[in-house]
Amino acid sequence: MVPPVNTPRPKITVLIPGLGVGGAELQLVHAIPFLVHYYDVHLVLLSDEEALLAQVSLSPDRVSVLKIGRAHIDRSSLWRGIRAAWYLSRTLGRHQIRLLVAHLPLAHWVGRWVAFFSKVSGWTIALVTHHHSIYEAPYTLSGKLTWQLLRFSSVMDTDTISVSRAVAATLPRVQVATKGRVIYNFVVDDRSSKENPFGRSGFKVVLAGRVEPVKGQTFFLKAIAQQLSEEDLVRPSLHIWVLGEGSDLNALQQWVKNQGWSDRVTFLGTVDHAQLLNFLAYADLVVVPSLQEGLGNVAIEAIMLGCNVLASDAGGLPEVVLPGRTGFVFTAGDARSAADRFRQILNQGLGVDSEYQRSHYIQHFTVMAHVDGLRECFDSILRHG
Repeated sequence: MVPPVNTPRPKITVLIPGLGVGGAELQLVHAIPFLVHYYDVHLVLLSDEEALLAQVSLSPDRVSVLKIGRAHIDRSSLWRGIRAAWYLSRTLGRHQIRLLVAHLPLAHWVGRWVAFFSKVSGWTIALVTHHHSIYEAPYTLSGKLTWQLLRFSSVMDTDTISVSRAVAATLPRVQVATKGRVIYNFVVDDRSSKENPFGRSGFKVVLAGRVEPVKGQTFFLKAIAQQLSEEDLVRPSLHIWVLGEGSDLNALQQWVKNQGWSDRVTFLGTVDHAQLLNFLAYADLVVVPSLQEGLGNVAIEAIMLGCNVLASDAGGLPEVVLPGRTGFVFTAGDARSAADRFRQILNQGLGVDSEYQRSHYIQHFTVMAHVDGLRECFDSILRHG
């Protein structure tokens, strides 16, 4: 229920390293228009990465940019973050803001110092750290030291939010305590038109998302090239569309050329979200081959649209793609497993119940399910501290 217009809304501040294009950033931008119905939301950026700032539904006086440096953790941003936290703690105290929500590790670090400085000055600020990614065990000395700093500072956290059970399971690597809750990401169908974007027939496969090694596009294409016969690939007139850009794109394009697959794989780069959804909706198969994944928004979009989807079992993906029920799953990083499952889908015409997919989406991954989870967390803290 939306509070009456004249009812004062509790003040909260959301802290994030920047608003460059990324999953966590997009989630926040899309959630703010719903949160402002219940809270007086203030947004603080720690860097000048502002690509998505124009999409934020807040007045300019509700947005601050501290510009402490880059949007990720390094020695400079750790130190500058402490100094920024002192300034921010005084600002939040002056505006009587009692709840701070910090997204991503650099904001967690700064937010914890804000909570510490506020406590010292006599103004208590509750801190919620929001975790979007799997925390892999670091291998370098600097990485281990950074994780220890984050773990030590986490004593200031009041509560934690993880985007999946898989993410929550890795929190002990960077958290002293494991108190917290899982609130899934959400996706929405924002298409103004629903038109088939494919200009050809045949079996259409879509891989969408950042083209990075960890996202697995290169792994998947190489897996099917090595494990499947030419007959497997030619018989259904298979064609693959790769949507997105990233550090692995040039190398993947060169591999496709060397493989002689230029007429089999089309690279479209970044497309707007509405067009992306049309590619997913009209595909015969959406593949999410991640080697590591906090949850997997493309997989959620696929089940929202009733797509046939094949995903790895990395991270939180099995919480979205339930084997044989909302999609099909292979072992992450296992080329034979990926190719065998892909071959089964091609040769046997495997599919899932779109009605079950839809019910799974509605139960867990709608914007209202997400906002209700946030409200339950925030309101409990504001009531009880």
